[in-house]
Order: sequence, then C-alpha cells, then structure tokens
Amino acid sequence: MNKYFLPTLSKECPHAFTDLLHSMANDILEKKQASGLQALMLCLNIARREKLLPDDRTPPLPKNNLIPAILAIAELGLPSTFFSSLLTNSSTTIRVAAFDLLTFHTHQKTPLSQSCFNLIQSTLPSLFAEQDAEFRSETLRSIRGLILRIRASTHSASKELDRRISKLGNSTTELTEIVEIALRFMKWLVLFCAECITPGRSYYTTSMGLRTLHVISEEGFFTDLDVEVKSGVLSGVHVELFSGGMLRLLLDRLADAYDEVARMACWLVERIKEPEMIPWKDLYSMGRKLCLSGRADRSEGGARVLRLCQRFGEINGYTNIQEEVWQSLVEDIKAGDLQIVAFEKSLHGRLVALRYIPLVHSNVDLSLTQKISLVKYFNFVKIFGILSLQFSLMIPQKEIYNLLPTCQHYEMLQHNIFSLLPGVL
Repeated sequence: MNKYFLPTLSKECPHAFTDLLHSMANDILEKKQASGLQALMLCLNIARREKLLPDDRTPPLPKNNLIPAILAIAELGLPSTFFSSLLTNSSTTIRVAAFDLLTFHTHQKTPLSQSCFNLIQSTLPSLFAEQDAEFRSETLRSIRGLILRIRASTHSASKELDRRISKLGNSTTELTEIVEIALRFMKWLVLFCAECITPGRSYYTTSMGLRTLHVISEEGFFTDLDVEVKSGVLSGVHVELFSGGMLRLLLDRLADAYDEVARMACWLVERIKEPEMIPWKDLYSMGRKLCLSGRADRSEGGARVLRLCQRFGEINGYTNIQEEVWQSLVEDIKAGDLQIVAFEKSLHGRLVALRYIPLVHSNVDLSLTQKISLVKYFNFVKIFGILSLQFSLMIPQKEIYNLLPTCQHYEMLQHNIFSLLPGVL
C-alpha cells in the first residue's frame, strides 16, 4: 500500500489524499487513537515528496523560525507540541519517519531555519544511541539527506552572495545569515561526533558518529582531509576535522575492539592533509607494543598502527618497518620456547602487520618478477602462522630452530615445513 496505492492516490487525487490526512489527524485528536500514528507519518512523508505540504519556508527565512514539519502538523489541527513527541516516540518506525519529515525537502537548495537545526540537535543523541540496526541505517540515510541539503543550500547562497543577486529576492544580510546558521550547525555536528567516539561510548553511538563523519567528508565539508568529493557541487561552508582533540580520539580508535570502528577511524586518519600533526614517535611505540598483545583486537590494532606509520614513512622516517617486524619474529622464535612466545609475545599482530605493510602502496604497478616475489613472501607469512601452532602439532623444537638460520632462506624453509606438515596447507 505504501509503495503503490498511497503514492498513486497522492498524485491522481491530491484533494482526496489531503482529506485522508485530516481524517487520520481527527482520529488521533478526538479518539486518542495512537495506533494510527505510523500510518499518519507514512502519509505525511508521501505528501512531503509530492509537494502537498506547506513549503519549507516563507521568505525571508531569518525572520520566520517556523519549522515546516510543525506547520504541516498544525494545518491538520494537531497541537504544535505534537511533532516533538513523535521524535521521542517508543516506536522506532515513527521516530525515523518524523526525523525524515523534519530534514527532507524536495528542493535541496531550500535552507533550514535555526529552529529546525535546534530541534535536530536535541534529537540526534537519542537517535545515535539506538541499537536496532535497521533503525540506525534509516537514520543515517536521513542524515545523508540532511548533509546534502546543507551542501546544496549553502552552495546556492554563497553563489548568490558572490553575484550579489538572489533568485528568491533575499538580501545580502539574509543570505549571509543562511550561511552562518549552517556553519554553526556543521561545527556543532563535528563536535557532537567527537563526543560520540570518546572512550566509554557504546559501539552503536561510536559507529553512528564515525559514519556521519564519513558522510560529511565524502561531501567535501572538511578542509583538512584529502578526499575525492562525490559530487561537483561544493558546499558553501567548510569545517576542520582535526581540530581540538579529534585526532587523538581517532588514533585511540585504531585498536578498537570492533573492526568496523577501527577501519572507519583509520580511513579518516589516512587522508589527513598535514600528517606532521600526528605524534609519530609515540604512535610507532604504541603500535609495536600492541602487536605483542595476546588479544586479537589489540594486536590487529597494533598492526594497523604500523601500517599507518609505514604509509607516511617519508614524513616520519619509519621506512623499514617491514624488516624490523620480520627480525623481531625471527629473534623471538629462535630465542625461546614457541609456546611461551605464543602466549607472552604473540605472533598474530606481527603476522598481520607483515600482511598489511606490502599493501600500503598497492596502487603501484608491479613487474612480473616483483609479483612472483610478493607471492613467495605471502607464503612465508603463512608458514610463520604454522610455526605459532608448533607446540600443539608436537613438532620437535630443534627441528624448527634448524629451519630458521636466516630470513634469506625462506624458500628452503617453505619446502621443509611442507614436508614436516603434509596436508596442513
């Protein structure tokens, strides 16, 4: 019904559709029937997309702080406080529909008022804390639409300011206020996302904060990120990502227990325009320490940190991390009991680092000889994975040591390990 009948009814019989909205509103108001709220929000969003509701603003915007969604509710005879209650409703479906109605407009160039931004700010904390995956995906979709609308509206306002001509008849003061209001909100949104990724926050809140930062970066709002913008339309407002404590928060998340969170944080840090801001010495030391952790999330986080150091090796001076990690592996394996090494100096993080580091410059076109060497290298990494399980496979220690004279003999090592462990690989 919501995909075919109701959209068709709104197009073919707009008056009938409007009557349907009023009937639903009367049932809720007079009969106190909350069961029809979901259907009402569905119809309101269809009406918004078919331009059957009041326009998003009545010029001039700065003098009119009415929120279009509240205007739509008021025209149906419902109290103005009714819409705010929808944003905190126990039903996730109603909350998502209300937030979408608050942020969506068929004309993306239409700016939002300060009152609308204030309502969004009061709503986002509860939306970001929601645990339902589908709800968070729908919320993120609405946030992306909001970001696109801010980008389009500020782009239009900035162009009109430059030309000193407004198609809507807005004065220079009004256009300036549109840009300033949007800029204040974007600065607040970045700070809010920083609060979402502070230590102690839940996975759900942290994930939503990072995803929102990714959306903002993809649309070209950040001046200190080197990101290819998806659209040719540039925003009229820009903000900085790595200001305040944001860089430290993102670096802390590189070893997060949730791989998704760690990858999103790393994606942002990798695109920093001024890598000199990063405390490379401390970061490198922490990466090496985490690589030895017995916890998989921490050791893989350490590997991710070392990969980041290698990526910016020309700036921080750490250009030989691969060899250093390799030598530490050989020394630990030859120096003591493999069972002790497996528990006290775990190989997992360093093996992951050896897998990561050759891929740092994966865009380089390798020759055939280089590709063959790389394949041999990966096979060797697999062999070290087997070595970490040596104690459980009951292979004599001295046979393992005899196979590890130097790292240059990896082809011989590969052959002998295969003969010792038939059928393992």
